[in-house]
Amino acid sequence: MERRWSKRKPVKQEVLLRYEGLGMMRCETRNLSFEGAFITTGQFVLPPDAEVELHFAQHEVADAEVVRIGAHVVCTYQDGIGVSFSRYHDGSYKYLLETLEKD
Repeated sequence: MERRWSKRKPVKQEVLLRYEGLGMMRCETRNLSFEGAFITTGQFVLPPDAEVELHFAQHEVADAEVVRIGAHVVCTYQDGIGVSFSRYHDGSYKYLLETLEKD
């Protein structure tokens, strides 16, 4: 059974998902927490335990860098995947904190 340390918040935001062999795919988050996210992927399905990298753009900030977070797939659904974050890169904690604190 999956246990979460923090609640997920409904957040709809574009994210680029990079998966080895498929390249970059434009997706959207459905919810987000400090530990993971649900990502709608459309028609493509990734296997459980697949390693992915997520690229979030900070649209509100002019000339903002892309925030990268490494993750692995923990569950798959018909319309998306649940991921657990595994590698936080520069700026990712700050980005998550600011995103999750928005109303």
